[in-house]
Amino acid sequence: PAGKVNGHVDIPDGGTSTGKLLPRERFSYWCFDLLFLICSDVVREHEELRKRVAALVLPSLLSRCHSVLANYVADARLRGNLPFPRAQEEELIYVLRKMLELNLWNGSLWAALSAQPSKFASAQPDVELTLKGAALVADAVRRSTKAHLYHFYGVLCEIASMPGYPPSVWVEDGQQGTAVLRDARQLGRQALKEIGKEMGVEI
Repeated sequence: PAGKVNGHVDIPDGGTSTGKLLPRERFSYWCFDLLFLICSDVVREHEELRKRVAALVLPSLLSRCHSVLANYVADARLRGNLPFPRAQEEELIYVLRKMLELNLWNGSLWAALSAQPSKFASAQPDVELTLKGAALVADAVRRSTKAHLYHFYGVLCEIASMPGYPPSVWVEDGQQGTAVLRDARQLGRQALKEIGKEMGVEI
């Protein structure tokens, strides 16, 4: 299929802006939540239809996540120890957390990057064993429920290794029901560990 997953993410020019007012911020997060929900395999009712919709919507979700992650990396290179705007910190932590929680339908990213997402949403051709090296790995990776993490491998490496004090936000722990501090570097490293587990690496 068209497109590829090689962990490369274009990083835009950064900035040191103090941020800008975000109108209807809660509504924006609600829309973001909806994108993640549509692309996830949480609801099994009408499975074939949900897989098709997920394959069509996934590129929009990846594009939105790309904007948040890449802009952070670009800004961090210029800001040094200068604090980030509150809204940017919260959005970054939100995206990293949601990406870690997200489980795609098997083959969803493969279908999304193909020329016919609707056709391949439910079933994909077998892995092409004639492919060599990286091409074979990429073809298999696109079928994983964690394929979105592979897709951002490069920028996750940047976030996990950023020097200085990373953006951090207090969030509710869904299991314990208590507030815990999450920072971008910690979440980036956790995402890389998830990639390792998918590859069969013992962490």
